[in-house]
Amino acid sequence: SSTTLTHKGECLQRGKGEGQVILRDSTQGTACLRCLYIHQKHPNIIQYKESHCISHRVSPLTNLCHMIEVDDPLKTLFRLSAPPTPCPISGHLSFSYQLGPGRNCSFPLSSLTQCKDKVDSLVLRFQACPDIQGSQSLTEQVECIGQWKE
Repeated sequence: SSTTLTHKGECLQRGKGEGQVILRDSTQGTACLRCLYIHQKHPNIIQYKESHCISHRVSPLTNLCHMIEVDDPLKTLFRLSAPPTPCPISGHLSFSYQLGPGRNCSFPLSSLTQCKDKVDSLVLRFQACPDIQGSQSLTEQVECIGQWKE
């Protein structure tokens, strides 16, 4: 609904800062409060950090937002079935990839290019590495749905 975020709780109030929302959550059986700090990066993309769900009294409620630590995970949400947007990457780029710890595939280098006829799509060409078991040549086409600057 317009006052509830699934798995996060019901909105009680806005925090003091822009993008701060205080929520009451009772999905785990015990009522608790949390603060979400939400940033819209693009019409198709939002990022947020959240405090832990606190079950003891906090006064004022906006102090919950001060409990969000700098190193808490930043979570990113993408709009489903988002309209494409021009990709911020152009030209021909090379990259290496990893198939797990210690399994770096850096020779031969893989490549990324923008589609010639579609500025909202990229083609990634993964090259198989002869010394990495399980690596294989693979071509993937992806569609860009957002871009932003930090």
